[in-house]
Amino acid sequence: MSINSAIVELVDTIPSNHYFDSHFIIQLLIERNSDEYIRYVAQYTNSGETTKIAHSQIGKEIQKFCDQAIIEQMADKTWSLNIHHNPSDCTLYKKL
Repeated sequence: MSINSAIVELVDTIPSNHYFDSHFIIQLLIERNSDEYIRYVAQYTNSGETTKIAHSQIGKEIQKFCDQAIIEQMADKTWSLNIHHNPSDCTLYKKL
């Protein structure tokens, strides 16, 4: 399974007209698709900032679904907990 396929499966579980953020999808990837998450993140292990860069790339994968009219990126950001349980800015989406 690719990271893209894993994200599709997760986004499909979100009801239409509900909001979510990229932290939510990343957390679900870790919990439900840990093997694919680890394989994806492993390609960034030599970057010095593995988590930051890998999660930024996962965010770009999520954004691709905007082009397919599956989700819509909101203009506003959300403030939510990242995987380290620290609050930070995050991209907000709406499931169409």
